Amino acid sequence: MSISLLKRSIKNMINEIICGDCLEVLKGFPDNSVDYVITSPPYNVGVNSLYGYKEDSKYLDGYKDNIDDYYKWTRNVLNELIRVTKKHIFYNVQMLSENKVDILSIFGDYRNIIKDVMVWTKNQVPPAMNPGCMNAGFEFIIILSKDRPEIRSFTEPGFSRGTFSNVMRGNNASQNKFADIHKATFPMYLPETLITNFTKEGETILDPFVGSGTTAVACKNLKRNYIGIDISETYCELTKQRLRQQSLI
Repeated sequence: MSISLLKRSIKNMINEIICGDCLEVLKGFPDNSVDYVITSPPYNVGVNSLYGYKEDSKYLDGYKDNIDDYYKWTRNVLNELIRVTKKHIFYNVQMLSENKVDILSIFGDYRNIIKDVMVWTKNQVPPAMNPGCMNAGFEFIIILSKDRPEIRSFTEPGFSRGTFSNVMRGNNASQNKFADIHKATFPMYLPETLITNFTKEGETILDPFVGSGTTAVACKNLKRNYIGIDISETYCELTKQRLRQQSLI
């Protein structure tokens, strides 16, 4: 699907997987054209490394040659997502040595539109990547919002008062059966939990780093529309194969 086609109508993108650089593809999206975003960006490991190496990594997801200044790139992505999203952006990221300052900068620079923060804690915690580091047992899900971000309460949530926590716990991404192909996959329960508790049937959810396609599959299972973007042709084809399955996983 070409970017020129995308510019004509958002309808051309509904329930499609688009292969391309998300910043270029998003230029074709009208303002406020999707309801929500659920995504996890590359984490910058292996680029401008503090430990003296540069290498391909599961945390680059095909963007190795595209990210010279990670935070400038992050801001460009977030600004585009804010422009195209009507309601909430669920932005999952793990704080590592190479992106620590960048993530803390998100909290500062976007403080006026951060509605809340969820913490995803993992049952299986891998050893730290470098000596002297604590094992990383949690990741942030930063919720940026156009729905009264100055307050923490959500309009018409899918949960009752006192029943839903901002801490999500479960198996880590390695438990996903597609982890051998994409090393930083979502476990299915992560997008399913967000979709069930914050969105409604028929609404449209964008994942601009769709990877192995877990967000899109969760949307299809839960009767939401999806739009997936990824720079990797391998990941796009994997996602399309998963979506074609008669019995979705």
